Amino acid sequence: MAESPALAQRSRAATDGSARPAQFAQWLARTPVRLGLLLLACAVPRVIVAYRLTAVSDDAFSYLHVADSLERGRFTQALDYLNLNVYPVVLVALHKLGLEWTVAGKVWGVLMGTAIAIPLFGWLRRMFDERLATAGVFLYAVHPKLIEFSVEPIREATLWFFFVLGLDFLWRSFEERRWWQFAVAGAALALALHTRIEGWFLLAPLAVWGAVCWWRVPAARMRLTVGVLLCLAMTPLLVLALNVTVLARHSQWEFGRMTPFALVAHWVRPVATPPAQQTDAPANAAPTLAAAPTAEPSPPAAAPAPVAAADATSVKSETVGSASVGSSADLSNSGVAAPAKPGRAFLARRYLFDFVHTLGVQYLVLALIGFWSLRARFRDPRFGLLPLWTVATLIAIWIQLAHVGEMIWRMRLGIGHPGNKTEVIDYVLTRAPRAEEDLILEAVSTAADCIPLLLEQGAERAMTRLHSRAGKT
Repeated sequence: MAESPALAQRSRAATDGSARPAQFAQWLARTPVRLGLLLLACAVPRVIVAYRLTAVSDDAFSYLHVADSLERGRFTQALDYLNLNVYPVVLVALHKLGLEWTVAGKVWGVLMGTAIAIPLFGWLRRMFDERLATAGVFLYAVHPKLIEFSVEPIREATLWFFFVLGLDFLWRSFEERRWWQFAVAGAALALALHTRIEGWFLLAPLAVWGAVCWWRVPAARMRLTVGVLLCLAMTPLLVLALNVTVLARHSQWEFGRMTPFALVAHWVRPVATPPAQQTDAPANAAPTLAAAPTAEPSPPAAAPAPVAAADATSVKSETVGSASVGSSADLSNSGVAAPAKPGRAFLARRYLFDFVHTLGVQYLVLALIGFWSLRARFRDPRFGLLPLWTVATLIAIWIQLAHVGEMIWRMRLGIGHPGNKTEVIDYVLTRAPRAEEDLILEAVSTAADCIPLLLEQGAERAMTRLHSRAGKT
């Protein structure tokens, strides 16, 4: 019996309807499509946050000031804090294209914060599989803290991109052993370590993955040796390029910041200050908590800007402010004695709290589940580097924050606005009139009186007392 045309049409429609989900799943399974959707997931929230961001962090003004000094040819001032650094150079290039300083920083942050999905996806896919790569990039795309830091005019997003790009090409270099891959990996390494000091951590996979490959593939040892040398040669080449281009009008050659090596020297051979020198120190010397050089110092303390008494003092518990006890900020003029260094137990609690709060409990649980599910792979030294590297990084952060005295609370001083957005940088970084400077010193004294309460009863009690006393001044 022949099938009726209407029944045949309904049968074809049902077949097409059941085939569409399968076709859509096949379309999503394509790597370019999946990567494109991940890039979109990275870009959309960052664009929204950047558009709605009306004020930038304190550190951002320091970086914008460095870039402004570099563009004006004030090399001594521009190199005083960061020395050779890629980030201000990028800001200068974007500013010459017509973008305002803060807009340039936010645009670059969005671009870097989005583009990181490409090397991150490639590295995780090659090292593990595409399913894990998709999950990893998606978690990066939606993490609130990472979104927030991506769009600020600070160096973080730039470091993340170069760092992950270096990981991707280091893995590819030792797996495929092609010259151009070693060169790209070396360029990423050079750019990362000339963005933030954490770029030096890329030397760990370079050493471990290179050693494992050199041991397992004897026939490729010559190629590996030359490739590693080519990779390392990218750093001096970058230094040379910056000196002959960006610093062509500078009076001397610059070779980068050497504070990491000074910090290592301090740990290898501690320098004890003789008692005679301690007694001869001037009474009004600025207090410090450690003699060790800082590996990544805080931005240079700016001269006070105009401040209103009503909002002159406020303690911020999560983000870094502009003046801190134990930093380079000089409290001697206010007549306030420096408090004792916080104990290790207090610092450990603060470190653990900030770590969990910043990462997020749900992300921490997912990370632990991921490490546990991949535990069999960690027997391979190439994969076993990852958990050891994570622990070493956390220890290094502890050393940086606790040993050199940076894991402490900071006081934020509210300031006004010059009325013109093009004058904000100079307004923030120039000295305030004497009357307003007295208000700042009074605010510092008021906050210093609350430090014992902060150490004994916590931040909430200290902020309550601080704000109640500030309201009476």
